Amino acid sequence: MRTGIICPGEGLRAWQRKCVDLVAKLDFVELCLVIVDGDAIAEAGPQRGSLANRLRRSLTPGPLRFVGLTESLSTVPTAALLDGQAASALVRELAIDLVICFSPRPVPGNLVSAPTFGVWRHCIGAGADGGGDPPCLEEIREERHIVEIRLLRLTGKDCGGEILKEAAVQTVKRSYRATLAAAVSAAAHLPAQVCIEIKKLGKPILPARRFAIERCGKHAPMARRAVSAMGKMLKHRIRWLAHGVSMSEEWTLGIVDRPVAGCLEDDFLREPRFIPTDKAHYLADGFGLVLDGRNFVLCEQFDYAAGRGAIAWLELDSDGRVLAGPTQAFNTTAHASYPYLFSHCARVFCCPETWESGSLSLWEAVNPPAVWRCRGKVLAGVPAVDPVIFRHGGLWWLFCSREDDQPNEKLYGWYAEGLAGPWWPHELNPLKIDVRSARSAGAPFLSDGLLYRPAQDCSRAYGTRISINRVTQLSPSYFSEEVVRVIDPPRTGRFQDGIHTIAPLGDVCLIDARRWQLSPRGLRLKIRKLLAPRSSQRHPAFRS
Repeated sequence: MRTGIICPGEGLRAWQRKCVDLVAKLDFVELCLVIVDGDAIAEAGPQRGSLANRLRRSLTPGPLRFVGLTESLSTVPTAALLDGQAASALVRELAIDLVICFSPRPVPGNLVSAPTFGVWRHCIGAGADGGGDPPCLEEIREERHIVEIRLLRLTGKDCGGEILKEAAVQTVKRSYRATLAAAVSAAAHLPAQVCIEIKKLGKPILPARRFAIERCGKHAPMARRAVSAMGKMLKHRIRWLAHGVSMSEEWTLGIVDRPVAGCLEDDFLREPRFIPTDKAHYLADGFGLVLDGRNFVLCEQFDYAAGRGAIAWLELDSDGRVLAGPTQAFNTTAHASYPYLFSHCARVFCCPETWESGSLSLWEAVNPPAVWRCRGKVLAGVPAVDPVIFRHGGLWWLFCSREDDQPNEKLYGWYAEGLAGPWWPHELNPLKIDVRSARSAGAPFLSDGLLYRPAQDCSRAYGTRISINRVTQLSPSYFSEEVVRVIDPPRTGRFQDGIHTIAPLGDVCLIDARRWQLSPRGLRLKIRKLLAPRSSQRHPAFRS
């Protein structure tokens, strides 16, 4: 696939260079042309080397700084965007299949139609308009929950186009830099993913939908919008600090007297029954196991004093009362949570989240639910978050997020012919970039022959609600799904502030639910965060 890029005269920004590198890594892609938009230098501001320019560059967030072209582009032919006729002629002469545009200026109409698969451009956030507006600023100013990122195939001079790929990340309302970093990291992946889809399918997976980019004239003056955004960030930072030092979260497990497929219906959480917890721990991430008519649950038992979780088991009677436990099931050297359970050939397996160890391990029950042995690493060197393993279409599948790469927003996948592996990464990784429905939220299940995947909706905050996705395509080359149901926290009882897992327990269903409570424990966790190593600060106990 012969590819070209359009870049400003100063070169590529840091996130744009990452985007080009991801495309260039594909073995079927060849970078063949660089089209330089010389006018972008004049529009960029003061001359290089001046005091004003040095100040502007020092204040520019890292992903938006110019870093030049990649080495792979140093020897390819170049053309000037100002001469649209010559550029489009060179595109046809070199048989260019697609052009990725990183210049903020409009692309000449004759160039838009020259490549086989068109000219592609990113649209990041509501304020992105092709006129140089800072991406994500409008989301901060208007206090929106998400930033939407789109990759467009341009269709004319109006800066509109057909949507090739979409992503969504959370708006970190207290930090513009954090929001921007998440948005451009997601944007960098989209062109490579669409290239793979075209290579395999001959076209993108998404059906063609038109999108029009907003223009600058529709907004208030830039200075006024920037001041407004700064005021909103200050307000949310004060709220975040106050919440963090005065509040702590408490999770518990709940039982819903309906099968897991009942989550597809509106009144699913009508009357959940919650399991009591003690003041020193909370219980979350429950997964069920029925053995000889007895109901067992494996879950995370989080110790407030130690600031870490362990995998515990408990036995419930038919009414959901605790008969035994919680008792530690197996010992891990790192914080452990999300003990996902599955069975194969009459054996019971568990793959808990232990991302601090840097790998994902598989455990087999020797005498369930109390005695387990580790069978080894499934994914070495992958800090897997909320992993699920299931069989579908004759293959084993492993879905998880990565703690080192936007765990609330990106979904990664692997597949294998046997449970022992080897496990191969999916060609489209990350499979999905959407804070509303990416991170796993429990066990996938079948209903009427269709595969459904529970996922967390972290658009407002971590652990807020669950999205139920219907998987429409799943193979080593393809993946797509659609959200069919959103489950909000219970409306009755004390635990109405969050929900983030759902799993079957025989003919009933397990959930977990959260409540926030006024407690000095939040202050202790903040102090521990300041004193802890950076790797420990990613744990959910430190998030608020």
